[in-house]
Amino acid sequence: MLTKKSLLKNTITALLASILLVACASPLQPDSPADTEPTPLPPTETQSPVIEPTFSFVTHEAARDIAVAYLADKYGLETTGDWMVQDETPQNLVGSSAFLYTSGEWAVFVQAPVVAPEYLIYTLKIDHTASSLHWEGEVDADGTITEIMVTPPTQ
Repeated sequence: MLTKKSLLKNTITALLASILLVACASPLQPDSPADTEPTPLPPTETQSPVIEPTFSFVTHEAARDIAVAYLADKYGLETTGDWMVQDETPQNLVGSSAFLYTSGEWAVFVQAPVVAPEYLIYTLKIDHTASSLHWEGEVDADGTITEIMVTPPTQ
């Protein structure tokens, strides 16, 4: 049978053991959620930093400039720098955009579907009034020109 003295001694020992266990276990518990996130390692010779790819796609204006530069070079026509723009997208039309650009003797109508940039194909109709040039074609997302129809300039 246990005496009061041994019962008190066992209780104190159990209490000290519990305190010791709690004290030893507390460093294993994170103080905040930030403590649980791993620290990133710096790049080594076997690791290279991740480089996100960047994409560059043709805009309405760039499609216009590509086609006009192509025609000016092909037929020896002069270009001007300042363009006026009018939004020609019909009201309540979803899924397409259209703009008319004018500059000097150039009139450029650019139409494009509303799709992901890498799938864009701009449809262009270009007139150069002084030379009677009329051109229809396409410029795709990476700037490639496809000539569909042309009425060459008159002499």
